[in-house]
Amino acid sequence: MRAMESAGFGYPSSFNHLDSGARQMVLHVGMEGLKKNALAKARKHLWSALEQASNTGVPSAMLKAALRNIRFGQREINGGDVPHGLHLLLSALPVAMMGGDIVEAFDIEPFLRQLDADIQDPQFFKDMVKALIDSPARLESTVYADAGFAAQRAMLEERRLAELAAALTADERARIVQESADLLAQQRKAVDKDVLPRILPSAVARLAKPSFPVPAEDEKVVVLEVATNGIAYASVLYDISDFSAQEWPWLNLYAGLVPQLGVAEMGYEASSAWRQEMAPDFNIDVAASQPLAAGKPLQIFMEFSAKGLQEELHNLAAVLLQSITAPRFDEVERMAFLIDSHVQDVHGDLAVKGETYASLCATAALSMHERFKNVMEGAAGLPFYRLLRQQIQDESGMREIAQKLAALHAKITASPAYVIVAAEAPSASALSDLLAPAIHRTPRPLAEPEAFVMDPLANTVLHAAAQVNHCYAAWPAPKLGHPDAAACAVLAEWLTNEILHRAIREEGGAYGAGT
Repeated sequence: MRAMESAGFGYPSSFNHLDSGARQMVLHVGMEGLKKNALAKARKHLWSALEQASNTGVPSAMLKAALRNIRFGQREINGGDVPHGLHLLLSALPVAMMGGDIVEAFDIEPFLRQLDADIQDPQFFKDMVKALIDSPARLESTVYADAGFAAQRAMLEERRLAELAAALTADERARIVQESADLLAQQRKAVDKDVLPRILPSAVARLAKPSFPVPAEDEKVVVLEVATNGIAYASVLYDISDFSAQEWPWLNLYAGLVPQLGVAEMGYEASSAWRQEMAPDFNIDVAASQPLAAGKPLQIFMEFSAKGLQEELHNLAAVLLQSITAPRFDEVERMAFLIDSHVQDVHGDLAVKGETYASLCATAALSMHERFKNVMEGAAGLPFYRLLRQQIQDESGMREIAQKLAALHAKITASPAYVIVAAEAPSASALSDLLAPAIHRTPRPLAEPEAFVMDPLANTVLHAAAQVNHCYAAWPAPKLGHPDAAACAVLAEWLTNEILHRAIREEGGAYGAGT
């Protein structure tokens, strides 16, 4: 990755990863955004980096961190739509299908202990890279951009369809019409749902199970002692609810850049290696929520978070505190590269994230929370990235960006702070004590947040080079704290599954619909 980022041309490919399939493992390594005259140079650059790794190896601390991360992944209990136990069973299924040992699929600690011993020999990693270079099972591919590809494909498709339509006989046309009518009649038949499993009202408790008590508003440190399978989670949140709408776009840029910049006396390369050694996961995110109480302003937080093994509490605290107190904004070349890469990603994702852009464009006028998201993730934020691309073209523009980010950081870390820790006892309390310095003794007072004024409602059309169209309509609805909110949530599910999906997906043939 370091070789690709410092090449001076192109960017690391978004496909770079290890595909650890049960049948065959595949390592994807490549670059994107290359001009044709840089292709040979990029291939030579990548090959040279692999050869250098086979000769010099990597620091043993990096290998130990990699094994620690594997152990962390084995230990962490993930949530989501699939229960963790079912997720483990599904991940072991390919092993069983290939005739492997299910026990080994669940318990890889013996293999990790063997690797612990293997990496003590510096030659071990070098030999692995040499074997990778010498492997005959290597595929090299080059994908060229073609601006006229989509139009050419559409033209060929239309021509082929016209040929097929012209060749249809009267009987074939009549058959197609009749089959379409029969299909529509079948789709509109009443469905017997009595055979489907259902959750009866008697199976649902009238009251939710007791959870952790809601902390008081003035409680700065929240410690949650929970069974985490030996994982510790920590977050430091700064209340930036009074930041103006003009500052909102900078929050996303700040959160994306700081984890990839230098810290204190370390440059970005040394800092990256240091973070990997200290913690399996470190992130900075912007979180916003609309309080349930009517009239309450939007709450916005900058969240510094880390998670790792509870045996490494001091490492987690060090990563968080150093990133909060001593990020470097003087590495302007590094920042220019990261900003350019980010702008490229935003531009490349315009078609992929069409649904998000359309949704936020429809709802931004109705809610301060949706307006904030539209600036952060939607069309309202695109002009900001265009200005960034212009600014990074010269050193003075980059200096202005660096100064703005440094001032933004000072304002963020001077804001009221909160620490949230979740871990097993007594690790939770110990980690919260380590993070106490993150809370400013005399935080800056928050200004009155901007009042929300609903914009005039209007139809909007967004055009992007994409193959999928997205159409959204939005109306004001009760907030979560309103007595009608629960009924509206049920109504939305009913409309999705009983009306819209049937009419738009099943009968209309579109990809889908929902509320």
